[in-house]
Amino acid sequence: MNMRRAFSGFLFLSGLFLCLLFAGCKSSPPVQETIPLDIDFLEFMDTAPGYRRLTFIGVADLLSNINESIELALEDAARRISIFHEVKGEFSVSSEQGGGFLRYRAEVSASLFYDKSLETYLDRLEFNEVTDVRIHENAVFVRVMYPESFNLYYHPYFSGFGDKLYWIEKPPVTMGGYTVGIGCADRRNTLGDTVTASYENAIFDVIRSLNSIASSKSLDYVGGGFLDIGSSIQSKLDAFGKLNGFYVLETWIDPSDKSVWTLAVAKSSGF
Repeated sequence: MNMRRAFSGFLFLSGLFLCLLFAGCKSSPPVQETIPLDIDFLEFMDTAPGYRRLTFIGVADLLSNINESIELALEDAARRISIFHEVKGEFSVSSEQGGGFLRYRAEVSASLFYDKSLETYLDRLEFNEVTDVRIHENAVFVRVMYPESFNLYYHPYFSGFGDKLYWIEKPPVTMGGYTVGIGCADRRNTLGDTVTASYENAIFDVIRSLNSIASSKSLDYVGGGFLDIGSSIQSKLDAFGKLNGFYVLETWIDPSDKSVWTLAVAKSSGF
């Protein structure tokens, strides 16, 4: 019975986590004007690994000074390169259902740890301020190249504007020996915040897949009020791990609600 409750709690927390998962005076350089989500922007966001170099996308909020936005976006790209080399993450999801009339409570905490000395990565990346900048809605995107090999072939399959991609409808578990992580974030105040949240949720999704500990317990009670006879279930899911090679293969912005989906892969390198 206890094993059944623990297993049920694990399934519940896994589902809860997935729901919560899928629930930043020089002259300005030439920059592409704001454009609709068309082929040009989709090609710009293509981060499929190339031969001995990888593509990283950085994003920042659109500020009055475009140069400042570009600098912040470059720092975000360098942060993603640092995370590619190694990132440690941990999160906890706890919930309680029952214990009162339709009572439900959930709490989530999450942290990421990586090398924040970004100068090394900024010095090594390749970036052209004319061709590698896009403005979309209220965000500035930069595309940088980084000299690094990656043992995985992948090319996005474009099925049409507005169509959900195959990896959203039927998420793969592994790909080329890497664990797959899928992040989703509902629309935030800015597109940059939404993209970042989706990216980080993909990290936590890989960690959840590789190392999770679930616990659950049921508490029975009898009270003195109406419907005060019943039980509550308290469940908790903890996950932690260290990853290397965390790399985004594809990013998709849902044109209907501006939610952002991220397909990424990584390997575990311990705890």
